[in-house]
Amino acid sequence: MTLNSLCRLIAVVVVIGAAAGAVATPSAFASYVPGTNIFVSGSAEQSLLENGGGTKNGFGLNWPGLISTWRANPTATQRWNWGQDGYALTGNPTITFTATSAYAAFAEFGTDPTGDPTQDPVADAQNPPLLDGFIATDEAPSFDQLQTAENVSGSQEIEVPVAQAPLALIFSLPSGITLSTGARLSLINNGPGDSGSTLQAVFDGKVGTAHGYPANTWGAFLVRAGFTPLTSGTPSATTFLDTGSAGSHTGGYQPLELEVRSGDAPETNVLQTFMSMSGDTNLPSPPSDAEQNWPSNANDGAGSGAYPAGPFGANTTDATLVKNTLATPGTVGYALMGDAVFAVPGEPFKAAPSLTTYEGSSPHQYLFAAIQTDEGTTGTRHYAEPGAVGTNGSGSLEAIPNLYTGNDLNFYEDPNATSLADCPYTVGPSDEGVGDWCLLNGPNGQPWEGAASDPDVYRHSAPNGSANQPVNAYPIVEVTYDTAWYYYGAPNSPQSIYGSYTNATNTGNTVASYLNWVTKATGGQAMIDSAKVGWGELPAGMQPTAAAFASRISSADVS
Repeated sequence: MTLNSLCRLIAVVVVIGAAAGAVATPSAFASYVPGTNIFVSGSAEQSLLENGGGTKNGFGLNWPGLISTWRANPTATQRWNWGQDGYALTGNPTITFTATSAYAAFAEFGTDPTGDPTQDPVADAQNPPLLDGFIATDEAPSFDQLQTAENVSGSQEIEVPVAQAPLALIFSLPSGITLSTGARLSLINNGPGDSGSTLQAVFDGKVGTAHGYPANTWGAFLVRAGFTPLTSGTPSATTFLDTGSAGSHTGGYQPLELEVRSGDAPETNVLQTFMSMSGDTNLPSPPSDAEQNWPSNANDGAGSGAYPAGPFGANTTDATLVKNTLATPGTVGYALMGDAVFAVPGEPFKAAPSLTTYEGSSPHQYLFAAIQTDEGTTGTRHYAEPGAVGTNGSGSLEAIPNLYTGNDLNFYEDPNATSLADCPYTVGPSDEGVGDWCLLNGPNGQPWEGAASDPDVYRHSAPNGSANQPVNAYPIVEVTYDTAWYYYGAPNSPQSIYGSYTNATNTGNTVASYLNWVTKATGGQAMIDSAKVGWGELPAGMQPTAAAFASRISSADVS
């Protein structure tokens, strides 16, 4: 399965092969090459990762972002390119990241037929206007888009996986429903579709009647999720207090309302892919990343259908979707953990129900859901929450994602694999490892396919024959990528779109240096892991391959 309708990962001219795991050490005769200031744009969801910042509980004081960390110590340790020819970058160049969107980034880099290098407003405002050095997206070009980019520039693109993040499901309870602070909302995810999966029933609009509650109401959903209703008293961990009424459609009688991303979004595709992989027959395989796959009464915040516009407008970003969900009691939304936690002032998200009156809404509770991690089990089910939220010793907020970061991966490098059907998860359950990391052979080189999400992550984290113990990691995962040119100094290629041969070369030097550091286990990956901002490092089994991809970014000086 892909994690997006754009065929989720990218192309490289070379076949990585067995050497993918080998990362060269810097040569004793390394070159010292000049970099130049570059500009980057892309998914707003990456802004926290790349730029740092944040205003909640002093959070911004503790995380400067990957770019600032990379620049903070311009030494050989920070600036080595761990490629075939080691080099150290000189000049201490800057990288300016501007949050736009994945689709604006595709247009900026020519991977979209409507290619428009003015999509980065900061780079376009330079004199003369500049093209981004690379783009940051939560999606990757399709085969057709890769060919479009190559036709525009004369150079191929290379996509480098950078980090992973859990996609949290946020439940903003209706007023009139009260859960105990010790309650946990655990959703079954063991398809097929409505017959077994509470998660799928919610997002497919197929929660049946229960305990006198109509279909697709909060009461029917909570009963299905294992709670028993009370009309008075104090709820326990397995009960809920309902002070609403059928006549007014309040409390447990209030309809479930989905808050979904407006238009196409990688987060939508991550959730739809996970549901499809779990046996949901209501979704195409692979699904697109479009909101129209949700029930017709899902609210995208844009004022379409029977719903008014969201208090914060259309759900064009994770942050907006989270805010609209919190401000509207009775809604269910989804977002990357970092956006869910840090985009909203006030109380931090926690697994236990918390009370809020966000944006003047009536008092109501909200919480993250735990998701089943061992699809199809007939024994004790295992559930995992997206992560933990708390404060460190200095009082700053931390969001620690619950992700699989080990070596037991379902990772295929098959030179004969040419379509998604060759990826193992599409032909049946696999016990080879977590996720579906698959390298295919495409018309523009070797692209990634597959999904980091894994409905059976608990059992796949200790596959047959492994000495490891199962890891109860969260199963709904998104991966983020940086897309660069494969070669910055080739004739009739990026040198013509960066203004000069020298500028193209120096741009390539900066890009290669940064992305090699970002993928380095002791560099950017270690920083992502220690940042505690809702993002996590790539699985250890993927880091050498990501580094090998980054090492193939070349310029005229470093080839």
